[in-house]
Amino acid sequence: MSFNKMLMDYELLKHEQATYSGKDTDHCYATMEVSLASIKREPSDSAPATMEVSLASIKREPSDSAPATMEVSLASIKREPSDSAPDTPAKHQAVGKMDQFQWFQHINWFLQRGFCQQSLTKKIRASIVRASKNYLIEDGRLFYTGEDMPKPVVMTPEERETVLQECHDYWGHHAKRSTADKVCHNYYWKTRSHDTEEWVKSCPNCLQNKPKKLVGRDRHPIVVQKPWSVLGMDLIGPLPTTPRGHVYVLTMTDLFTKWVIAEPLKTNTAAEVASKLTFYLKLFGLVDKIITDQGSEFVNELNNDLCEILHMKHSISSTSRQTNDQGERTNRNINNILKKYINEKQNDWDNYVTDAVFAINTSKQASTKHTPYLAMFNRHPKMPTALSWNPLDDDFVIGSVEDGIDERIQEAEKMFENIRQNIDKTQKKRKKDNMSQETVQRKR
Repeated sequence: MSFNKMLMDYELLKHEQATYSGKDTDHCYATMEVSLASIKREPSDSAPATMEVSLASIKREPSDSAPATMEVSLASIKREPSDSAPDTPAKHQAVGKMDQFQWFQHINWFLQRGFCQQSLTKKIRASIVRASKNYLIEDGRLFYTGEDMPKPVVMTPEERETVLQECHDYWGHHAKRSTADKVCHNYYWKTRSHDTEEWVKSCPNCLQNKPKKLVGRDRHPIVVQKPWSVLGMDLIGPLPTTPRGHVYVLTMTDLFTKWVIAEPLKTNTAAEVASKLTFYLKLFGLVDKIITDQGSEFVNELNNDLCEILHMKHSISSTSRQTNDQGERTNRNINNILKKYINEKQNDWDNYVTDAVFAINTSKQASTKHTPYLAMFNRHPKMPTALSWNPLDDDFVIGSVEDGIDERIQEAEKMFENIRQNIDKTQKKRKKDNMSQETVQRKR
């Protein structure tokens, strides 16, 4: 109803009231009292207005022939939103001016309430409805379902900063690719790859501690066919002595999954190494072979200690002909990560060994195309922020171990075959690159 029409109706009612006042009639008519000052022009004259009348305000006079007076409060004249949305700014917003976080908020609004906000244009409302098919609400949190698994949506710039700190600053200060893999696997927002790249490029710790690029060497790689069958073992150190007396780091790497274990040591004796090694062999199971770069005297003593503890035959050999590239790569990765966390005295490195290992094990490997964590356990780890956004309820149900076990075994075998193929391709490529480097060097 337009403003001019309401004004004409008002004048007509005043005229009718003056005409019928004081006369007996069988017809009941109403007197409408309207305050023009309270009538507000809405942004669009074409938009409908609805007048709500409270029946309680209709007063019947004692006489049946007396007219009824209908008092309408202008406060009850409200503009009805076409989608029944709550009051929102009337300014229409164009798609090009809406950032991704506003977009997510509108999708969240629609899924929570079933309608879009009135302030949006019809085109945007239609886009929100279409896009909402790729989202769901779980425990009040918006999730994106358009990829391999539901991922929590980063809703604000503050949440984006928290996620980038978690995936880069707190877990190893990895390069752009590894950090982006963590972010993209666990969270969703539209510009996550670009934002991750910018975050890593501007990281002060990474700028100060850039790893050196090493020239590849001609190596004879070790061929491994299954998880936890061959370990590469090495020692890092001596390092600055920590307040807890640690000087060395024992590293172990599963040469198939690239799963890494690292333990601080106070000495580099075979006895202490055997003690740490035995713990993990009991935890994950025995292996077929352990390969180390340590000298023959150390290896023989270590074998004697293990045989006594585990009642097993000779299992450790030196890499005289076989090489332990992966063990050296593990040491290099751990050193590069520790440099970005240690203090000026460099004597608190043992506080960050576990963090460095977790960062490596949750990063996708170039050779396998999978994270060591996934290859080892056939599942992805939970990230702290994602877990806090979607905590497990107290009424959870523990499923049967036997449910779907055959399918999980088949999935694992399929992944292992994929890893074997990826490792084979990587080794062939490295061999070809090494041959090319040798050719260049000979020409010089």
